[in-house]
Amino acid sequence: MKHFILIILTIGFWTFSFSQESENNTTPLPNYRLAAKYSPKQLAKLVHSTSVRPHWLKNGNRFWYQYKTTEDVNYYLVDADKKSKTPLFNNEKMAKWLTEITKDPYDAKHLPKLDLKFVNKETAIRFRITSTEEILAEEDIKQTKNDSTDIKKKSKKPKMEKKTYHLEYKIGGSGLRIVDTKKKLKEDWKKWATIAPDSSIVVFSKYYNLYWMDKDNFLKAVKNEKDSTIVENQWTSDGVKNYSYGGSSRGENNESEIKNKDNRKSARVVWSHDSKKFVYQRSDTRMLKDLWVINSVAEKRPTLETYKYHMPGEQEYASSEILIFDVPSKEITKVALDTTKQINLSVYRSPRKLSNADDDFQPSTLLSKKDKIYFSTISRDRKKLDINVADINTGKVKVLIEERFNTYIEQRNLVLFNNEQEMIHWSERDGWAHFYLYDSFGRLKNQISSGSYHANSFVNIDENKRVLFFTANGVDNTKDPYY
Repeated sequence: MKHFILIILTIGFWTFSFSQESENNTTPLPNYRLAAKYSPKQLAKLVHSTSVRPHWLKNGNRFWYQYKTTEDVNYYLVDADKKSKTPLFNNEKMAKWLTEITKDPYDAKHLPKLDLKFVNKETAIRFRITSTEEILAEEDIKQTKNDSTDIKKKSKKPKMEKKTYHLEYKIGGSGLRIVDTKKKLKEDWKKWATIAPDSSIVVFSKYYNLYWMDKDNFLKAVKNEKDSTIVENQWTSDGVKNYSYGGSSRGENNESEIKNKDNRKSARVVWSHDSKKFVYQRSDTRMLKDLWVINSVAEKRPTLETYKYHMPGEQEYASSEILIFDVPSKEITKVALDTTKQINLSVYRSPRKLSNADDDFQPSTLLSKKDKIYFSTISRDRKKLDINVADINTGKVKVLIEERFNTYIEQRNLVLFNNEQEMIHWSERDGWAHFYLYDSFGRLKNQISSGSYHANSFVNIDENKRVLFFTANGVDNTKDPYY
């Protein structure tokens, strides 16, 4: 009996010790459910609109915006001159009209997010709504028409898709008009087409070289990129991999690079305002060594991304040049730069109009309208910054402003005003970030802002009153600028 009790006690002690050891050695599991509660998607259900994003219209000083609360979603039209804000439509009526057309139930508090586009001289809006009704996919309809005698294709299970309604509402009107029931066309052209400001030609990259097409052929490509009647014109012929005219393969892997080798790609040129010339910044990275990323989970087999990268201490470096292309003559002029120095180039662009933010295409244009190219060059260690100007016809360069610092130099966009006779330059030269006024020859006129605060970014300028509007941090010493 004593032996039996001893055995029981031994087993009990061993079990207790093992359980204690197991508890101590158990690695806590990650609480993915708790983390998911704070994901952007989940937080969006709790926190709605926290700011106003204005969509400026082209006529007048007006904009529209959407604002979502826990109660509902509202769309407003604001007239800044009249200081008025009115709903774009009545939510209850809109819900009723949408329900009648789509046969899906809508209510005033749960309207869908609408991607509005103003039409008819901004007297009406258009948008698309996807219903729950399923119809034969458009590509299957075309295939059925073209291959009506093909038994194999007929027996194939048809592809279905949700029906889309393209609707128009006249502001202040009493109903919706069905424009069509076609879904929005794919806009793959936005990935490669660089359109001139006057829409006369479109520039793109292909096989490492620069190509162009006229407006008529581009419109064909918008409808069908594989249209065999599209005429492409080759502009350059010396482009090679890692020293090309656009078409960067960064982000492509060993499979996608082969798959997309015949595709049109973006050239990212900067146009003159009259569309007669454009500027392209070409980089030569052929001498740099390769770096790799192995993607082991995205595809069935791992893929390899190879790209050029300059590691610290390596003697080789990428060289850059600015090329000027003349549209009528097809001539190419090189901007006179010292390629023996390792520099980073940045061509200044003109700020885009707020009323153009929702346009289908927004061409990048040069900062100057007077045959000048303003650009910056900064050293590899970012301790030397030069603001330069080049003649767009000859390529000759003049240094306007020099910044030298013992630490990293920040930079902002250059501002031209007063018919390009004056410039506003942002600098941290006095220990604080401030704006400085220069003439067009690069001569300092005066410091515009000053004090123990950080002038952050340019907003606008009233040229008549010569008043600068800008954002700043730390102006009020009673407030924490980092809060």
